[in-house]
Amino acid sequence: APKIITTLHGTDITLVGQDRSYLPITRFSINESDHVTVPSKYLRLATYDKLNVSPDVPIEVIPNFIDIQKYSPANEKSSEKLRQFLGGCALTEKVVTHVSNFRAVKRIRDVIQVFAKVAPQVSSHLFLIGDGPERSGAEALARELGLQDRICFLGKQLDFIPLLQHTDVFLLPSESESFGLAALEAMSCGAPVVCTNVQGLPELIQDGVDGFLSDLGDVEDMAAHTLKLLTDDDLQRSMSKAAREKAVNLYEQEMLMNRYEDMYYKVLEKPRSVLASS
Repeated sequence: APKIITTLHGTDITLVGQDRSYLPITRFSINESDHVTVPSKYLRLATYDKLNVSPDVPIEVIPNFIDIQKYSPANEKSSEKLRQFLGGCALTEKVVTHVSNFRAVKRIRDVIQVFAKVAPQVSSHLFLIGDGPERSGAEALARELGLQDRICFLGKQLDFIPLLQHTDVFLLPSESESFGLAALEAMSCGAPVVCTNVQGLPELIQDGVDGFLSDLGDVEDMAAHTLKLLTDDDLQRSMSKAAREKAVNLYEQEMLMNRYEDMYYKVLEKPRSVLASS
């Protein structure tokens, strides 16, 4: 019989938490798998806790990975690419960015409220990439706060790396992130992240080193951290460097793909050399 390896992501757990009808089949799939992986320690604990999976079932943490060559800091060509990418959107001195699917758990209103506290004090623009159910409400809030000229809604984009490369602060005030891949993409481009201290994010962000962690919904604290990064160039540079180094050292694609391959060989109970030569 073929071996079965299951990788769990955030919605595997959160959906089951909302609708118990998913529980038996999800738990059965996990228990019958030959090996189970998750991208964060948080998700491993949540699987045992929320799905009532026996602690005797081993679950291995293998983080999400990033193409560090593609998601890389700014270079000579990236400024021109940014101008082309932004089109009619103005570009001021400082850039704050958020990327998500605009669902309620991403707390887009918090992103805008944070920027509303930053905008009067620093020449800056907020760029929002993505689309979803919260977008129309977010656009209305931007107008209500008189920030429609300082906030650019760019919609869904296939390639927004030029913007990440010129981002001074990446905002992620989510109430739910099993890992935080959007934050990792920003970090790999050299953008420090200001985010919430929830679920998998504290595993990715080291508070005060490569980003800042705030309590869920604490707009004041997130705004204070954002202002620090936008007004202290030395701090922003040091955090930018630390963020990039973490992405390179811990989340590089080939290194983590090798971990997955090693796990496959282990489950197959054959040495890598035997399979590689067959």
